[in-house]
Amino acid sequence: MVSELVAQRAYATQAGTERFVQRHSHGKSADAYTKLEHLSLSSLGMGTYLGRADDAVDAAYHLAIVEAVRRGVNVIDTAANYRCQRSETVVGKALAELMASGEIFRSEVLVASKAGFVGFDGAPPADPMAYLRARTVDAGLCA
Repeated sequence: MVSELVAQRAYATQAGTERFVQRHSHGKSADAYTKLEHLSLSSLGMGTYLGRADDAVDAAYHLAIVEAVRRGVNVIDTAANYRCQRSETVVGKALAELMASGEIFRSEVLVASKAGFVGFDGAPPADPMAYLRARTVDAGLCA
């Protein structure tokens, strides 16, 4: 139980993804899930790239993510630059809701994200260059 609580805050694990597949694979075709390295993953994943950076799209993504996971999808693609960081935020909120309700453990879902891109925070700023400069050069991350 302690190791599961640690994994709850971490990442997808072999034991977690296998448990997820066992709960969700009944009645599905043999190719509904696949093995990638040591993880058992749904053959279909949920992407979060497209859409406006607004509350309505956030709400639609939230509902879609929750429903997809409930129906057996355990692969979610996101990134900081998707929809001005809003996609990563909504993925986190949807998974937190599912974990809080006891429907999943964090170790059961693979979240694929990307790093290295400085995205806008919530909405495009009035001066994009000043925003990027403040978060990179002025922060000492690059020259």
